Amino acid sequence: MDSGMNENRQHATLDSLIDNQLSESTKICYNSKLNQVVEWVKGQSRYELLKDDDSLDLNNFQYSDFMDFAVWKYKHSKCRVDTISGYRSAMRYYFEREGVEVPQALAKKHWVLERFRDLL
Repeated sequence: MDSGMNENRQHATLDSLIDNQLSESTKICYNSKLNQVVEWVKGQSRYELLKDDDSLDLNNFQYSDFMDFAVWKYKHSKCRVDTISGYRSAMRYYFEREGVEVPQALAKKHWVLERFRDLL
């Protein structure tokens, strides 16, 4: 079998596994959360964090940018910490879906408490 064909098949299988692990309603929720992050980026005039199609450029969007968004969201919307954790999950999904390594800090389950301890 052609190695290029095998590699494409592996990527298709991995993409399918990542995509199929979530329900449609969860995907819709995650996309909504990602859109809110994009709108925040635009509101901060941080266009270098976006691709030409206005999606997040994960080569430029760093964990520190996500945390800036999370703190801003928490302070300005008065949402609960578990809501912010949902944004973390959405970002993890986006990194995985885009085939970009998930930053270790985003992969940690209790990351929220580390950053939000001073805000609570």
